[in-house]
Amino acid sequence: MTFEKLKERILISKIKDWCALNLDKCTIFSLLIFLSFIGCHRVTNLNASKSNLAGPTMIHLKYFGLVDCSDDPTTMWQKRVTIDDQKFYLELNYPKHADKKSLLLMNQPSLEALEDIVRKSRKSLKRNFKKNGIVHEFIVSKFEKFKHEDYEFYEIDQKQSSHKNEVILLDAIELSQVGIFLVDSENHLCLNYRLPKKDNTAQNELFVKYNRDFELKEISYDKY
Repeated sequence: MTFEKLKERILISKIKDWCALNLDKCTIFSLLIFLSFIGCHRVTNLNASKSNLAGPTMIHLKYFGLVDCSDDPTTMWQKRVTIDDQKFYLELNYPKHADKKSLLLMNQPSLEALEDIVRKSRKSLKRNFKKNGIVHEFIVSKFEKFKHEDYEFYEIDQKQSSHKNEVILLDAIELSQVGIFLVDSENHLCLNYRLPKKDNTAQNELFVKYNRDFELKEISYDKY
């Protein structure tokens, strides 16, 4: 029993004793009802306060808008956005029942620098392509599976040099998703790229990964 409740019981007991000596039964009964009402009202207010504290906590972030930080069993939050004239999905990744508000505030520098990261990533792709790296390999692998209609779709002239055609395809690559892994320092940001298609058939993607310090960690792609 808390000290406050003990004081309350002693006070009621004293009031009862005084009433027994000075008041008639009807007055005593009315007084006890009043005291009971006060006790119930106090409990109701206490429960309401607890309910307010347990309610959803919203946080506003640049590019994301309002994010609900209340506890839930999910591990991902996604939103379609447009940044630097590019439309793609933003995806937050975190552990189940994580303290999302603390994680978001801790990662705020990354979350608010997305426009710079998107531009930086595009430059990394072009730089890697010029060095005949993974990006060039990805482009060449696409041409190996091209059909006549693919050349038409990308408006590529088969008669011109292969390098010119590769550059056209490089420029056609679109950003499809940016994943932010809130508890991963090494693979903190993952940007997914793919070529636009005239249908919804599955295709492999190109990945550019950065650590929490925005240092390029890896460029890779699905090989299938």
